[in-house]
Amino acid sequence: MTDATDDARKWAWIAPDGTDGSGPGSELLQALGSGALPPTTLVWCVTWLEWLPANSVGYLSKALPKGAVQKAREPKRAATALAPPPRPAGTGTVVLPRPPDLVRPPLPAPGAAKAENPSSFGTIGRPRGASVLGPRAPHAQSAAPREPLPTLGDDSHDLSDTKATLRPPGAVPPPPRGAPMGPVRTPVRESAETVRKQTTTLGGIGPSRDTLPEITERAPPPTVLNASDIRPAVILPGAPTDVAIHSGPTAPPLTKPAPQGYAAAASDLMKPSATLLGGHGPAPGGYGPAPSSAEAPPTAVDVGPPSTTLESAAPMPIPSEVAASPVAAAPVAASELALERSSRPPVPRLALIGLALLALVVLLLAAGLVTLVVIRLREPVTEVATAPSATASAPPRPVGCELLSPAARLTPAVHRAVPPILAAAASPEQVAVGCAEGPKAAVGLLVDLGTLDATRAFEQAGTENLFAVSPFPVRGAMTFAVDRAGGSIGGARTFAPNLVLGISGVDVVRVASGASSVVWPKAASEKVTDPRVAPGAAGHLVTFRRGGLGGRVLYGFLRPDGTARGDLVAIEAPGLGMSGTPDAALGDDGGLIAFAGRANDKVPWRVQLASIPLSGKATVAAFEPPHGGAGGGSIAPAVTGLGREGWILQWTEGTSGQYQVRVQRLGKNLEPLGEARQVSPKGANAGQGALFAVGSKVLSVFVQTTAGHDELWGASLRCD
Repeated sequence: MTDATDDARKWAWIAPDGTDGSGPGSELLQALGSGALPPTTLVWCVTWLEWLPANSVGYLSKALPKGAVQKAREPKRAATALAPPPRPAGTGTVVLPRPPDLVRPPLPAPGAAKAENPSSFGTIGRPRGASVLGPRAPHAQSAAPREPLPTLGDDSHDLSDTKATLRPPGAVPPPPRGAPMGPVRTPVRESAETVRKQTTTLGGIGPSRDTLPEITERAPPPTVLNASDIRPAVILPGAPTDVAIHSGPTAPPLTKPAPQGYAAAASDLMKPSATLLGGHGPAPGGYGPAPSSAEAPPTAVDVGPPSTTLESAAPMPIPSEVAASPVAAAPVAASELALERSSRPPVPRLALIGLALLALVVLLLAAGLVTLVVIRLREPVTEVATAPSATASAPPRPVGCELLSPAARLTPAVHRAVPPILAAAASPEQVAVGCAEGPKAAVGLLVDLGTLDATRAFEQAGTENLFAVSPFPVRGAMTFAVDRAGGSIGGARTFAPNLVLGISGVDVVRVASGASSVVWPKAASEKVTDPRVAPGAAGHLVTFRRGGLGGRVLYGFLRPDGTARGDLVAIEAPGLGMSGTPDAALGDDGGLIAFAGRANDKVPWRVQLASIPLSGKATVAAFEPPHGGAGGGSIAPAVTGLGREGWILQWTEGTSGQYQVRVQRLGKNLEPLGEARQVSPKGANAGQGALFAVGSKVLSVFVQTTAGHDELWGASLRCD
């Protein structure tokens, strides 16, 4: 008994422990040979309707000890049995042992002392030792608050007292500053009332704060003035109402003028209204009531640029004592300038002009576009033929052949004396293959061109040797005609339903519906090879070699009913002294015959291609194998047609024991197109075979020898 294929979906088995297994036949053979599976393992193969012990399967017996092999049994089969049948009774599944139950430790009793459990962070519950950082500092609330530092605006310090002056007694006042010394800001503690007044702005414009500020830095040492120089307090116009230097009756004014960046006319600083910068209140000196001493403690002077929201008023001169003040030249910090500038909402005039120009340009462009569209609509429409874009359509496929599916085994055994015969199947995605697994065992396969899945559709065992196994589609189903020895004609070949061609005595004859007639008389007067028949739409092309290796190749045409259409013609090939067995293909415009030839036994064989016209003389040219092959000679050619698009040639290349099978696309004039493809596995010893094309897809079959055993392999290609 033999299996159908060796791919991963064709064998299945049931291990002694009940587990299922599947895989290629080689994997099953290895498991049986190594002892991983016992000889009694139940196995199944595609098309089987039952499970069988491995030791009763002929194909698997070679992996078992001789003492364990039983008589081979033939399984029940069905072409639709593509999945294993139900498991036999008594074959269970694997029962995994139950994992041990997890035991949880008992919970401690209520009130029990906590155990000192080890942990990656130390012992849980154990008191920690002294910290490496020293003893813990006392809480912040336990520390006594420090004495607040005096500030310029603090009313609790009497400036009339010489001990509380801002400058030590006898200190010389600093000279007036002629140039800015850089921004100076003295942060002070502000009262809640001060913050409230500073957050009140005109019309809601200006910065606001909702929390009391904290002292973030220590104030610099206060500046102390002589008691004799102190004059009444003076408040600058534009300063907050609660900002002033409180002192005795003779205290001089202490304030900051506007920064250098705002050195405008003196009249710009004196405004007669209460709309001063930041909304800090009315200015003194006749422009609003001066703040009383009962108000919140004052802060340091913080004078910014004049507000842009002031109403126009008559300018007012700056008092001379203000202009002569040594503090008048002190600049304002850059952060204060940024704060005051951010409160000014007006947009620069240049920005407004730029926006207006941009809008004008957009309008002009829109008007021009509308005008252009109107002009184009009024013009007459003229159709211009344009070439199709290169990117709109997919690039053409390269001419030649490419592998669709790499080589795979189709049958585990083949008898090379009976050449495989290929034909179209009922399905366009399949090719029917007729071959012999032994001298007397006929097999019919249906091979999928995309996957190379081989379905055994026919098999027949007989008592006589085989001549040919020919597939034919008949009424939507495949029929395999078997020709054997022992009949009235030799070398018989069924080339159409009820039509057989063969040799009877010295004549080539045909048998139609049981009646024989001579086709070519005395054509077999010498030793001849079995005729090869290539079917076509208008008839058949027949070729064979007559006279042994030193003979000549002949060909002739048959009508669809098998009668001769002319005499046999010998192919003239000057320089050839030896010829091999020919193969033929028939197209719409003629035929092609390929055979191996050489001048003598000292030179390698070379494939010869003979172009056969429907009428006239044939022309012969030697085919030079492309580079990249095994080298050596080229023998055993096979051909098939692509309609009017050319031909496909297959040949065997190499030396004895190192042969490989290659395929080449040929044009109408037998010129090579694209690269040659090796279809046999690399490193394997393969040869002979046959070809058949269905549209642009091609099935190539060949014989591969492994350890002295012949198998039928195949590969599929796409040839454009």
